[in-house]
Amino acid sequence: YSQHNNTNNNRKKMVYNHYPEKQSHYLFGTPNKFPLKKQCFSEYHDNDTIVNSKTDKKGHGSLFATSGLMICKKILGNPSAYTETHNFRMLCNPTCSKEEKKVAWTDSRILILATVHSWHEGLPCWSGIHLFSRYTTSDDLYVASYRVDGLLTIKKKVNGDYTTLQSVKTEPIILDREMSLGFECKDDVLSYYVNNQLMIEARDDTFQWGTCGVRIDYSNSSIDYIK
Repeated sequence: YSQHNNTNNNRKKMVYNHYPEKQSHYLFGTPNKFPLKKQCFSEYHDNDTIVNSKTDKKGHGSLFATSGLMICKKILGNPSAYTETHNFRMLCNPTCSKEEKKVAWTDSRILILATVHSWHEGLPCWSGIHLFSRYTTSDDLYVASYRVDGLLTIKKKVNGDYTTLQSVKTEPIILDREMSLGFECKDDVLSYYVNNQLMIEARDDTFQWGTCGVRIDYSNSSIDYIK
Protein backbone atom coordinates (compact mmCIF):
# COMPACT_ATOMS: atom_id res chain seq x y z
CA TYR A 1 0.00 0.00 0.00
CA SER A 2 1.01 3.61 -0.48
CA GLN A 3 -0.34 6.90 0.80
CA HIS A 4 -2.01 9.29 -1.65
CA ASN A 5 -3.48 12.69 -0.98
CA ASN A 6 -7.22 12.80 -1.53
CA THR A 7 -7.80 16.09 -3.34
CA ASN A 8 -11.48 16.14 -2.32
CA ASN A 9 -10.81 16.42 1.41
CA ASN A 10 -7.04 16.89 1.70
CA ARG A 11 -6.78 13.74 3.81
CA LYS A 12 -4.44 10.90 3.06
CA LYS A 13 -5.88 7.52 2.18
CA MET A 14 -4.36 4.14 1.58
CA VAL A 15 -4.15 3.03 -2.05
CA TYR A 16 -3.40 -0.57 -2.96
CA ASN A 17 -0.97 -0.92 -5.88
CA HIS A 18 -1.02 -4.37 -7.49
CA TYR A 19 1.91 -3.56 -9.79
CA PRO A 20 4.37 -1.50 -7.70
CA GLU A 21 7.51 -2.40 -9.69
CA LYS A 22 8.71 -1.30 -13.13
CA GLN A 23 6.82 -2.84 -16.04
CA SER A 24 9.83 -5.02 -16.87
CA HIS A 25 9.06 -7.02 -13.71
CA TYR A 26 5.77 -8.32 -15.18
CA LEU A 27 4.58 -10.49 -18.05
CA PHE A 28 1.87 -9.14 -20.35
CA GLY A 29 -0.74 -11.17 -22.23
CA THR A 30 -4.31 -12.43 -22.34
CA PRO A 31 -5.97 -15.03 -20.11
CA ASN A 32 -5.62 -17.48 -22.99
CA LYS A 33 -1.83 -17.24 -22.61
CA PHE A 34 -1.84 -16.83 -18.82
CA PRO A 35 -5.03 -18.49 -17.54
CA LEU A 36 -6.35 -18.25 -14.02
CA LYS A 37 -7.76 -21.53 -12.78
CA LYS A 38 -11.57 -21.43 -12.55
CA GLN A 39 -12.52 -20.86 -8.92
CA CYS A 40 -15.62 -22.88 -8.04
CA PHE A 41 -15.00 -23.36 -4.28
CA SER A 42 -15.97 -27.05 -4.26
CA GLU A 43 -12.80 -27.94 -2.34
CA TYR A 44 -13.89 -25.88 0.68
CA HIS A 45 -15.97 -27.01 3.66
CA ASP A 46 -18.74 -25.04 5.33
CA ASN A 47 -17.39 -21.95 7.14
CA ASP A 48 -13.86 -22.35 5.73
CA THR A 49 -12.17 -19.03 5.02
CA ILE A 50 -11.71 -18.42 1.31
CA VAL A 51 -10.15 -14.95 1.47
CA ASN A 52 -9.61 -12.57 4.37
CA SER A 53 -8.02 -9.14 3.96
CA LYS A 54 -6.71 -9.27 7.54
CA THR A 55 -4.64 -12.39 6.93
CA ASP A 56 -4.15 -12.70 3.16
CA LYS A 57 -0.68 -11.92 1.89
CA LYS A 58 -1.35 -9.35 -0.80
CA GLY A 59 -0.40 -10.47 -4.28
CA HIS A 60 -0.22 -14.17 -3.35
CA GLY A 61 -2.65 -16.96 -4.23
CA SER A 62 -5.06 -17.09 -7.16
CA LEU A 63 -7.50 -14.85 -5.27
CA PHE A 64 -6.97 -12.51 -2.36
CA ALA A 65 -9.01 -9.86 -0.57
CA THR A 66 -8.04 -6.23 -0.19
CA SER A 67 -11.10 -5.60 1.97
CA GLY A 68 -13.30 -7.95 3.96
CA LEU A 69 -13.94 -11.63 4.51
CA MET A 70 -15.39 -14.35 2.29
CA ILE A 71 -16.18 -17.82 3.62
CA CYS A 72 -17.59 -21.04 2.23
CA LYS A 73 -21.29 -21.47 2.88
CA LYS A 74 -23.56 -24.18 1.58
CA ILE A 75 -26.45 -22.68 -0.35
CA LEU A 76 -29.03 -25.11 -1.68
CA GLY A 77 -26.60 -27.86 -0.74
CA ASN A 78 -23.70 -26.52 -2.82
CA PRO A 79 -20.56 -24.77 -1.51
CA SER A 80 -20.46 -21.09 -2.44
CA ALA A 81 -18.20 -18.16 -1.59
CA TYR A 82 -20.23 -15.97 0.77
CA THR A 83 -19.65 -12.50 2.21
CA GLU A 84 -21.48 -10.14 4.54
CA THR A 85 -18.77 -7.46 4.39
CA HIS A 86 -20.29 -4.09 3.42
CA ASN A 87 -17.24 -3.12 1.32
CA PHE A 88 -15.86 -6.43 0.07
CA ARG A 89 -13.00 -6.30 -2.49
CA MET A 90 -11.25 -9.30 -4.06
CA LEU A 91 -8.67 -9.48 -6.85
CA CYS A 92 -7.50 -12.16 -9.23
CA ASN A 93 -3.76 -12.71 -9.13
CA PRO A 94 -2.54 -14.14 -12.46
CA THR A 95 1.04 -15.41 -12.35
CA CYS A 96 3.43 -17.40 -14.52
CA SER A 97 4.85 -20.17 -12.34
CA LYS A 98 7.49 -21.05 -14.93
CA GLU A 99 9.07 -17.61 -14.79
CA GLU A 100 7.85 -16.81 -11.27
CA LYS A 101 6.45 -13.48 -12.38
CA LYS A 102 3.19 -11.64 -11.87
CA VAL A 103 1.04 -11.27 -14.99
CA ALA A 104 -0.72 -8.15 -16.26
CA TRP A 105 -3.63 -9.05 -18.50
CA THR A 106 -4.11 -6.93 -21.63
CA ASP A 107 -7.36 -8.08 -23.25
CA SER A 108 -9.33 -9.88 -20.55
CA ARG A 109 -12.70 -11.12 -19.42
CA ILE A 110 -13.99 -11.89 -15.93
CA LEU A 111 -17.17 -13.94 -15.50
CA ILE A 112 -18.92 -14.69 -12.20
CA LEU A 113 -22.09 -16.45 -11.13
CA ALA A 114 -23.46 -14.41 -8.22
CA THR A 115 -26.53 -14.06 -5.99
CA VAL A 116 -27.57 -11.21 -3.70
CA HIS A 117 -29.45 -12.68 -0.72
CA SER A 118 -30.21 -9.50 1.24
CA TRP A 119 -29.31 -5.82 1.39
CA HIS A 120 -27.88 -4.02 4.42
CA GLU A 121 -29.85 -1.22 6.02
CA GLY A 122 -29.03 2.31 4.92
CA LEU A 123 -27.30 1.22 1.74
CA PRO A 124 -26.34 3.92 -0.81
CA CYS A 125 -27.86 3.80 -4.29
CA TRP A 126 -24.59 2.67 -5.91
CA SER A 127 -24.53 -0.55 -3.87
CA GLY A 128 -24.46 -3.77 -5.83
CA ILE A 129 -22.04 -6.14 -7.52
CA HIS A 130 -19.15 -4.70 -9.49
CA LEU A 131 -16.46 -6.23 -11.71
CA PHE A 132 -12.98 -4.77 -12.07
CA SER A 133 -10.83 -4.98 -15.18
CA ARG A 134 -7.42 -3.54 -16.06
CA TYR A 135 -7.01 -2.82 -12.37
CA THR A 136 -3.53 -1.50 -11.59
CA THR A 137 -4.23 0.25 -8.29
CA SER A 138 -7.37 0.73 -6.21
CA ASP A 139 -7.51 4.23 -7.71
CA ASP A 140 -6.89 3.28 -11.36
CA LEU A 141 -9.21 0.78 -13.05
CA TYR A 142 -12.30 0.04 -15.10
CA VAL A 143 -15.43 -1.17 -13.29
CA ALA A 144 -18.74 -2.54 -14.56
CA SER A 145 -21.61 -2.41 -12.09
CA TYR A 146 -25.08 -3.82 -11.50
CA ARG A 147 -26.58 -1.55 -8.86
CA VAL A 148 -29.40 -2.16 -6.41
CA ASP A 149 -31.61 0.30 -8.31
CA GLY A 150 -31.12 -1.52 -11.62
CA LEU A 151 -28.65 0.92 -13.14
CA LEU A 152 -25.89 -0.76 -15.15
CA THR A 153 -22.72 1.29 -15.59
CA ILE A 154 -19.23 1.10 -17.01
CA LYS A 155 -16.88 3.58 -15.35
CA LYS A 156 -13.21 4.37 -15.24
CA LYS A 157 -11.45 5.45 -12.08
CA VAL A 158 -8.34 7.59 -12.64
CA ASN A 159 -6.34 8.84 -9.65
CA GLY A 160 -9.36 8.11 -7.48
CA ASP A 161 -11.91 10.02 -9.59
CA TYR A 162 -14.75 8.19 -11.38
CA THR A 163 -16.02 8.97 -14.88
CA THR A 164 -19.11 7.22 -16.24
CA LEU A 165 -18.43 5.92 -19.75
CA GLN A 166 -21.83 4.31 -20.36
CA SER A 167 -24.99 3.45 -18.43
CA VAL A 168 -28.44 1.97 -18.96
CA LYS A 169 -31.39 1.22 -16.67
CA THR A 170 -32.70 -2.31 -16.31
CA GLU A 171 -34.68 -4.18 -13.64
CA PRO A 172 -33.44 -3.96 -10.04
CA ILE A 173 -31.46 -6.90 -8.71
CA ILE A 174 -33.86 -9.63 -7.57
CA LEU A 175 -32.92 -11.22 -4.27
CA ASP A 176 -31.97 -14.92 -4.25
CA ARG A 177 -31.89 -15.07 -8.05
CA GLU A 178 -28.59 -16.24 -9.49
CA MET A 179 -27.16 -14.14 -12.28
CA SER A 180 -24.20 -14.39 -14.61
CA LEU A 181 -22.13 -11.20 -14.86
CA GLY A 182 -19.27 -10.68 -17.31
CA PHE A 183 -16.94 -7.79 -18.08
CA GLU A 184 -14.73 -7.95 -21.17
CA CYS A 185 -11.99 -5.56 -22.30
CA LYS A 186 -10.65 -6.00 -25.81
CA ASP A 187 -8.46 -3.25 -27.24
CA ASP A 188 -10.45 -0.09 -26.41
CA VAL A 189 -13.86 -1.80 -26.32
CA LEU A 190 -15.39 -2.44 -22.87
CA SER A 191 -18.39 -4.79 -22.83
CA TYR A 192 -20.68 -5.70 -19.92
CA TYR A 193 -22.85 -8.83 -20.01
CA VAL A 194 -25.74 -9.86 -17.77
CA ASN A 195 -26.94 -13.46 -18.09
CA ASN A 196 -24.85 -13.81 -21.27
CA GLN A 197 -26.57 -10.85 -22.92
CA LEU A 198 -24.56 -7.78 -23.93
CA MET A 199 -26.14 -4.90 -22.02
CA ILE A 200 -23.77 -1.96 -22.47
CA GLU A 201 -20.58 -1.18 -24.32
CA ALA A 202 -18.12 1.70 -24.14
CA ARG A 203 -14.86 2.72 -25.77
CA ASP A 204 -11.87 4.03 -23.84
CA ASP A 205 -8.11 3.62 -24.03
CA THR A 206 -7.01 5.05 -20.66
CA PHE A 207 -5.85 1.66 -19.39
CA GLN A 208 -4.26 -1.09 -21.46
CA TRP A 209 -3.45 -3.74 -18.84
CA GLY A 210 -4.03 -4.86 -15.25
CA THR A 211 -5.88 -7.54 -13.34
CA CYS A 212 -9.56 -8.33 -12.71
CA GLY A 213 -11.59 -8.50 -9.53
CA VAL A 214 -14.91 -8.28 -7.72
CA ARG A 215 -16.44 -5.65 -5.44
CA ILE A 216 -19.62 -6.27 -3.42
CA ASP A 217 -21.27 -3.45 -1.48
CA TYR A 218 -23.79 -3.45 1.39
CA SER A 219 -25.21 -6.92 0.87
CA ASN A 220 -25.06 -10.54 1.93
CA SER A 221 -24.06 -12.16 -1.35
CA SER A 222 -22.56 -15.35 -2.73
CA ILE A 223 -20.49 -16.32 -5.74
CA ASP A 224 -20.58 -19.81 -7.23
CA TYR A 225 -17.61 -19.39 -9.54
CA ILE A 226 -15.13 -16.93 -11.00
CA LYS A 227 -13.35 -17.44 -14.27
